[in-house]
Amino acid sequence: MSVDREWCWRVTQRYRPDHGPHWHEVLRAEIVELARTLRRPVILDAGCGLQNMLSMDFKEHAGFRVGIDIDREVRGNACLDSFLQASVCRLPLRSDSVDVLLSGFVVEHLSDPLAAFREFRRVLKPGGTAFIWTPNLLNYAILVAALTPTAFHNWVNHLAFPELERDNCRTYYRANTPGTLVRAVRQAGLRPQGALRFGAGSFLYWRFSKPLFLVAVVGSRLVARSPLRRLMNVLLVRCVKPAA
Repeated sequence: MSVDREWCWRVTQRYRPDHGPHWHEVLRAEIVELARTLRRPVILDAGCGLQNMLSMDFKEHAGFRVGIDIDREVRGNACLDSFLQASVCRLPLRSDSVDVLLSGFVVEHLSDPLAAFREFRRVLKPGGTAFIWTPNLLNYAILVAALTPTAFHNWVNHLAFPELERDNCRTYYRANTPGTLVRAVRQAGLRPQGALRFGAGSFLYWRFSKPLFLVAVVGSRLVARSPLRRLMNVLLVRCVKPAA
């Protein structure tokens, strides 16, 4: 079953499921703005993966870009200056060495998210900033993924994203609600900056069907304008390591 990517893109641009700029567009602009205020910042992508699906290549804004992932094949990621194979729960970096830390769609795969968040705090410089985004377990698509076998989740993924060459790895969802994510971040010693944010993403799982995709995009836009936005697909928290 083929996916008409151009049609899906046009629908997304017209109806804007986040009811405005897409959450990842806002996020990238925010990271760039922060990086510009720093002198040759070290940017760490914790759990970077082989490809950066959000086009977050900060070559022009970073002094040094380092990525860490448990998969050795990730060394081919063109967005990095250096790659280290390791777990995000045991980062092979000096304490107080990172200016900006990014961790996208990693938390759901961790059996002990708190251990990773404590490592994030350790390697960040005092006053350093972490951006963490992960699926929201309160969203219908993520809840289905959590309640079904990984094989079923991968089957749905390949329907929606036939270009994917790899299967998803095991998920735990242990810090994937608004409350559990913020509590874990605070318990690790990081301080959230601003309110927890939400982004649309579950509509993408319907790319294999134009009618369902259109309904999902419009539905996401309506939800984004209501108190139900807490049920949106993506959770995003910006937090800082206290300077003192």
